[in-house]
Amino acid sequence: MEGYPRVELMTVIGGSGGAGATTLVAYLAPALVRFDRKVVAIDADLGMGNLGEMLGTRAQLGVGDVISGRSTFREAMLTAWEGVRIVAAGAYPDPMRSLGPCEEIRLLEQIDAIAPEVDIVVVDAGRTPNMCFLAAVADRIVLVATPCRAMRRKAAETLKVVMAGRRRKTPVHILVNRSRSPEDGVRTFAEIAGLMDHTLCRELHFLGSFPFDAGLERWVQVPPDAPERVGIVTAAKAMAAKLVVSTLDPPAADRWGVFSL
Repeated sequence: MEGYPRVELMTVIGGSGGAGATTLVAYLAPALVRFDRKVVAIDADLGMGNLGEMLGTRAQLGVGDVISGRSTFREAMLTAWEGVRIVAAGAYPDPMRSLGPCEEIRLLEQIDAIAPEVDIVVVDAGRTPNMCFLAAVADRIVLVATPCRAMRRKAAETLKVVMAGRRRKTPVHILVNRSRSPEDGVRTFAEIAGLMDHTLCRELHFLGSFPFDAGLERWVQVPPDAPERVGIVTAAKAMAAKLVVSTLDPPAADRWGVFSL
């Protein structure tokens, strides 16, 4: 995003299938708007994309149409809950295929095109064939993990794959979803951090945790601001505050091994 230093590209990936990357984006993007940030959420999970529905929109166009050359982000963009602008997943003939070089360039050019009017672009990469590419171009990465021991290890392995071979050591924030308690979230973060190679990931930060909520699958029937969602909305606000502060006061580029709670 050369030429637009205010824009930050944040890629959200799932440490395992169904970890909750889309859920995080759906709550975090509106929370960032409350901090006076102009936010665009992009649903790049072309196979399972439902971010638009979760935020109450019904899009005719989306990312699939953009990378196919049938549309632009501006044409596909809709305004959702709390004023978040969203580009839904849209239609794509082979959603589980990795993007080709021309498609990757088209996607980045479209992000560049909206950069002058945006502060933060939040990309829901889920756990897709394109998550490594989307993480490689990000200013920061958010990994969504779950407390299950096997899934903790899978999350660490996912992060190793994403970070391997990278010249630019991007800050990584970990969110723990479906946490039974705050301590559960901290333990999960600590185990993932302990499994990481510090030469691959120089900055690993605990973003916070979403409390366990068996009803999240009923999102379409339950509005995001409903009383049942108070715990998650509150957690999302705290995470947004952390991200805003770290954006305003970024760590020094030569700091090594920053593993912070």
